[in-house]
Amino acid sequence: MTDYYKILGLPSNATQDEIRTAYRKLSKKFHPDVNQGDKFFEERFKEIQEAYEKLTNFEFKSNYDRQKQETNTKQNSQQFTQAKNTNNSTTNSTTNRQPKQQTTNKSNNSLFIKIAIGVVIAILIGVLRGSIKKSAIENAKESYRNELNNSNSSTSFTSTDTTTFSTPTNINDLNNSISVDTSIATEPTLENTQFTTSNVFENSSKEEIKNWLLKTLQENSQNRISCPERIGGMYGSCTDYKDYEFKLTDDYLVVNYNYNNDYDETVYIPFYDYKSVYGTDYGSEFSISTNSSTMYEINKSDNSKSTTAYINIGFKNNSETNIIKKIENALSRLQIMSSKPSTSALPVFITNSERNKPSLEETKNWFISKLKAYTASNFQMAISEGTSMDVKNLSLDLYGNDLIIEFNTYSVNYKVKVPLCKASIRQPFRSYGNNMSNQCTIQFSTPIKIIEEYNTYSGMKYTNSIQLKVDLEREENLFDRLKKSLSNIKSYCPQNTSSKETY
Repeated sequence: MTDYYKILGLPSNATQDEIRTAYRKLSKKFHPDVNQGDKFFEERFKEIQEAYEKLTNFEFKSNYDRQKQETNTKQNSQQFTQAKNTNNSTTNSTTNRQPKQQTTNKSNNSLFIKIAIGVVIAILIGVLRGSIKKSAIENAKESYRNELNNSNSSTSFTSTDTTTFSTPTNINDLNNSISVDTSIATEPTLENTQFTTSNVFENSSKEEIKNWLLKTLQENSQNRISCPERIGGMYGSCTDYKDYEFKLTDDYLVVNYNYNNDYDETVYIPFYDYKSVYGTDYGSEFSISTNSSTMYEINKSDNSKSTTAYINIGFKNNSETNIIKKIENALSRLQIMSSKPSTSALPVFITNSERNKPSLEETKNWFISKLKAYTASNFQMAISEGTSMDVKNLSLDLYGNDLIIEFNTYSVNYKVKVPLCKASIRQPFRSYGNNMSNQCTIQFSTPIKIIEEYNTYSGMKYTNSIQLKVDLEREENLFDRLKKSLSNIKSYCPQNTSSKETY
């Protein structure tokens, strides 16, 4: 029996909201569009889709949950019966051995008694020594606990330099628990600072720390590439994270980046739940983590949201001595100075790419002009693995936000409508035929079968992908620019999230 909950990484009592959230995360991770058609990810994506479709079907889910419960009950009953039989077998075996033990030669009793007395004496000596050693260890532990309690017993004290210390929540926070009068705070001296038990920002105001952090992130962020590890004997495709932008509010560090030339994501990191920074040895990036999944990720293509507990940021780690440690100190101080936001509404972050992006009409005109200029009108279109059909007289056009593709093969005419608001493009493989040496297949695809395909032979059907032959080498970075323009078109599409919904 297929465990659909296990496929989505959920318990069997997961709610519909949890199922939808898990599906969004996994489908984004395993979608063929971001994995270059890798068979492993394609099969995994199909499993995720099937699990989501099954578990969101109320009638199927009710029957499935009942069958799953009956199967678990049956398995538990079998395990109990097996354990009971094993216990009875052990008891019978012990009973059968007793008569043999009673027939032991009486002449050996005295020898056994002497050996037993010797063993008992040895055990008593060992226990006595162990007790003494254990007592010493326990005394040392108790002494340490008393010292720790004494160090935390005072609610506050004042040092000779009039700096007030408040009681830390735990011993690890002691170094970051200094509360100062921010009215006399000064700009921190960061160069050649020795990081031991003090925080370089302990005498800085919240605004000063935020200004330093924003400037540091803006000056040292860089694009990063993430390549998955070898899985199942195959390598997955690499993913680009570009165009980092940052904003700091009273409650959040806001990070925006472009995901694989496809769409923008904005991540909100709450100061109050900050946990740690890693990356001193990473080289070209660092990560920020929170204690729980309190970061919000907003997908700008459909305004969907999810939560996470960490984020990686492309960064020049060697641009300055101890720069990652300084960022860690800055966030530690901001955490102490911040509290949980009083509202669930997130601050608006309008990025430079959004301010400067071309209009919808400009983007659509550029997009369709490049496709018309560089798409082959006659080629072989792959239908499935090992099969294809001859495409003749292909033409392209845009109607609203739909890409219309018309062509014929033999005596059958085709008309395909691709909804660009739901589509993405990827580059599955290169072709080096006699007349197509510089041309490459690109594929328009959607998460579900919503691409309309009508032909004069069999009528209407729906699919989730269609391929074109586009000469991508005619212009520099043409594929990435096509993806970016499609992302821009999608940013103008109606959002799926209700306007009244907060994050």
